[in-house]
Amino acid sequence: MRPAPSSDVTLAISESLNEALELAAAGDSSEAEQLLAIQVTRLLRHAGRGGHVPEELRERVCVLALELATRTASVPWLDWVIELHLITDAPLSPSLLAALESAKALLSRADGELLTQYLETMQQRHRSLSDADLELVSHLRELRGPR
Repeated sequence: MRPAPSSDVTLAISESLNEALELAAAGDSSEAEQLLAIQVTRLLRHAGRGGHVPEELRERVCVLALELATRTASVPWLDWVIELHLITDAPLSPSLLAALESAKALLSRADGELLTQYLETMQQRHRSLSDADLELVSHLRELRGPR
């Protein structure tokens, strides 16, 4: 059996994300978190297999995950955001970095090895990163603080 095409997987994840947002808006945050956790796992698996993750989808899911991390003080949501960016070899956007700044207290409890690996990977790519992306990576390093 062949795996589903990349666009089919990301479309299904996007639809489920919309459902999770509707559940959260209706006040069913527990169900919304469970649905998002399932989609996060699917997206990580998809990206880990080399599947394309559209930037817009990555951003939407990560914004919601960081909101959950901040609201619930749950570090795994934060770790997941870093892991997805590491797997997809993508720099954090300015809006995600701002959300991380809001969750700065969680960064000290985040998976230090994962965060270090992400920072080192972005630093190794510095010749291909834009000045703005380099600045974002540098800012994340400052937010993380000494390890």
